[in-house]
Amino acid sequence: MKCPKCGNEIVYDSVFCEYCGTKIDIVDDQEIKKNRKKFLKVLVSTLIGLLALYLLFVIAVHAFTYYQEIIDREAQFRIGNPHAYYTETAFDVNMKMIWVEGGDFMMGCTSEQGNDCGDDEKNVRRVTVDGFYIGMLEVTQSQWEKVMGTSIYQQKSKANTNSTYGVGPDYPMYYVSWEEATEFCRLLSNKTGRTYTLPTEAQWEYAARGGKKADGTKYAGSNVIDAVAWYGNNSGSTSHVCGSKRANALGIYDMSGNVWEWCKDWYASSYVSYDTNNPTGPSSGYFPVNRGGGWDTLAPYCRVASRFCSTPSSRYGDLGFRVVCIP
Repeated sequence: MKCPKCGNEIVYDSVFCEYCGTKIDIVDDQEIKKNRKKFLKVLVSTLIGLLALYLLFVIAVHAFTYYQEIIDREAQFRIGNPHAYYTETAFDVNMKMIWVEGGDFMMGCTSEQGNDCGDDEKNVRRVTVDGFYIGMLEVTQSQWEKVMGTSIYQQKSKANTNSTYGVGPDYPMYYVSWEEATEFCRLLSNKTGRTYTLPTEAQWEYAARGGKKADGTKYAGSNVIDAVAWYGNNSGSTSHVCGSKRANALGIYDMSGNVWEWCKDWYASSYVSYDTNNPTGPSSGYFPVNRGGGWDTLAPYCRVASRFCSTPSSRYGDLGFRVVCIP
């Protein structure tokens, strides 16, 4: 040990320093050990406290980041961020909604449609639509059952048929009437406070063409139908898992083929030339519009401009829907 005054080494049990004469206070070994244990205990407690504070800080940062992302997504939803999408989690549907920036386009039998156009497409007009969100996929059987509570087999019974055309949680829902599809949108709207609806015919065609990213293709995303659509020549007479073909320019799948899709509009045999700003079709009618073609149709019916219609109560094995949401 060392003298506390002069610093010279002295004998451990000395009473006085032999060099400077300073009196040395001898501390008992047991006391030293006791103090050392006390110090270590305080040190460990302090480290545990600091670690706890650090963990709380990390949790707080992650919680803040998580809720900030939710706030940001909601803000993007409200303002219509052109780069945004969101996932609807109500009813645990996990439905991805793609933003379609508003703009204008030529609706109907444009040049890339070739000679396949029907007479009801030939009154081509320039249409303007505001921005909206649209389902990345057709409504699946799983999503339908979570919102509406009925399975594909129960819907098949309603349609008075024994046939199914693709069954599974990620397959498109079919055997759905226009009234039921509209009710699906109503329930989703009530649950979320958002405005879900079937797409208008103009919204549907604008999104199918690719919106402001439109690449002038005959089908939704390609001039080669087999790249983007399940239809009569490649489907094997059944629907397929949603999103298993290539998406269009906006990242939306199956707008050509797989199943026909209900639209909100009543069908008219010709477009009205003056109704060009967010058109919604006739104020009344007998047959809502169907778009996109299905797994059992010929290629011309899968074009982005092709039109069809069915009675509101129709339930077919090749007819489903997707939703839009208005910000």
